[in-house]
Amino acid sequence: MHEYLVHEIVAFGVTYYITTLSNGSISPVQLSVFHRLLKFNVTGTDGTVGFVNITIPKDLLWVEDGWLVIVDGEEIEPIVTSNATHTTLSFTVSFSTKTVYIIGTNIIPEFSPFMLLTFLFITLIPTVATKIYLKRKKL
Repeated sequence: MHEYLVHEIVAFGVTYYITTLSNGSISPVQLSVFHRLLKFNVTGTDGTVGFVNITIPKDLLWVEDGWLVIVDGEEIEPIVTSNATHTTLSFTVSFSTKTVYIIGTNIIPEFSPFMLLTFLFITLIPTVATKIYLKRKKL
């Protein structure tokens, strides 16, 4: 039996969808923006070997040098496949209940492009106005 789940992650007002496929049970995926990581539990019949595939949107979490996947305190090497929008990590796990951490190097920006543009204008306009005022005052 395989379990395919779609996990809805809301961060900074944007909804992202992470999918998991496993022959074990996957708990809801949690996001830690501060630590740039995803966390979930995988559970299966003790002593058996299972698999986990997790697909992550690249605009949510991504890496530059390589993913760090930790299963119950042990670093494992996932098989990584990706396309323009998503990355899929695949790995095996000896079942029982295991906690999985997937750590990226980059995570969604806290500010949207609109907010950054607004911030730029808010800081730029007073600076330009001050320079114009001081230049006219000298004349």
